Amino acid sequence: MAEKMIGLCLAENDRQEARRLAFPHLRVQGQPTVSDGLPFDQLLVHHVLLGRGRERIFILTEIPMAPGPLEIPPVVTKVHEALGPFLHSTWYAMGTGGWHEVIHIVRQMREFAADALIAVGSDLIIDLAKVVLYAHSSLIADEEKLLEILLQPTPTEIENSRGRLLDREEEPHRPQLDFFCIPTTCGGAAFTQRAFGFNEAMRRCCTLVRTLNYPKIVILDGEATMSTPLGDWNTKGAEAINHAVEGILSINASPHVVRQLTDALKLLCAGLLATKRSPQHVEARHATLRGANIAMAPLASRPQVSWGASHAFCNAGHRLFVTEPGLMAAVVLPSVLEFNVVKIRCQPSLGAIQKMADQYRGMAAALWEPRTSREFFQHRGFKQNTTNIANMLRALFNYLGLPSNLAALGITKKSQRQLLAEGAVCDPCSQSAPVRLMHSDHAMQALERVRGAEEPEDEELPIQQSIETDGPVGCP
Repeated sequence: MAEKMIGLCLAENDRQEARRLAFPHLRVQGQPTVSDGLPFDQLLVHHVLLGRGRERIFILTEIPMAPGPLEIPPVVTKVHEALGPFLHSTWYAMGTGGWHEVIHIVRQMREFAADALIAVGSDLIIDLAKVVLYAHSSLIADEEKLLEILLQPTPTEIENSRGRLLDREEEPHRPQLDFFCIPTTCGGAAFTQRAFGFNEAMRRCCTLVRTLNYPKIVILDGEATMSTPLGDWNTKGAEAINHAVEGILSINASPHVVRQLTDALKLLCAGLLATKRSPQHVEARHATLRGANIAMAPLASRPQVSWGASHAFCNAGHRLFVTEPGLMAAVVLPSVLEFNVVKIRCQPSLGAIQKMADQYRGMAAALWEPRTSREFFQHRGFKQNTTNIANMLRALFNYLGLPSNLAALGITKKSQRQLLAEGAVCDPCSQSAPVRLMHSDHAMQALERVRGAEEPEDEELPIQQSIETDGPVGCP
């Protein structure tokens, strides 16, 4: 089914800009418009300066944390060049995902009198920009009061939202400035209303959910991702694949959403393989960005399509061990797919077995369809009629240089796996299809397949009585 285009703009070099809704076949309130086809500097001028008439642009971006002098990413330099004489100010965040900078950023934006916010960078920066947008729209001058509103929910809110910030859309919390995104990774944060980050005041990972978090325009451009390290690019690619696969398997995914996610799977697999072989392949990077966009359809659909056990492990790993969701997805997704088969076969319903077989066959066929992907899997001995989607993804993640077991993520002890299992069972995603994690034993069965080299548990120091002090002391 062809995507719905909502406009075309012809450039001087006769290249066309393609503009479409992020989720053209879904009714989503406030969903962003995706724009690509032209260099993003042209798109930036067209949409931000001319289309919206913005005059004071605030840019939120990140500087990679690396030894030596700080280097401004080339994409940010291009944004500065595109803005030219227009007034703009840039805040360089350190990319830690924390919310401690929000108050300082909002103060700077207010002093600058910004009328537009552009987030340029990874998912961390885009999510941080959503929180900044929320804080800026409070219109409260007192910083202590703003901090209280932003980071200190009331006891009732904490009870109702399990510690997450609630969606405050009433006045005066509506945004007073336009919001634009130029993503440099393929994680998909620009296409969701959720913002993830570490809340220092509450000392926990929190989620800010607002329908007003969608940007006005998301500019996709492969060249904007060139400075993204290949490891980060592949990690976010694995996370996007996890989004697509878990959405396809969900019990409440409509046939239309499944078709969209199948297309996302094709784009992501072929794009990641081509980028791995040639990191400067602009078209491959752009295709991967498009796949990441489509893979976010489950979160935008109504009723919302739930993700499953693999996401539960990713969420728990991020919360407990600060593990990147993409790395955890590369480890646990193939194992969860195998775990699903084992559990479904134990059920008396032949219909459930047939449905899962059809789903796995469909995903395997999607990975096999693009020529780049087909040659890759043929070279590794897979047959065209295979349904072993778990091994296909395992081979793909291995080629991309991603970890294959928990030990590679620093989870080397049984007690750590038990903690991860318990955290996953408590996650809302664990109750989604196709197989629910009813208790931690189920989760441990899935983790057992990918535990890797296990280390012995730390032994407690034996206690003895000291003759001198007559008190308990620990033996060295």
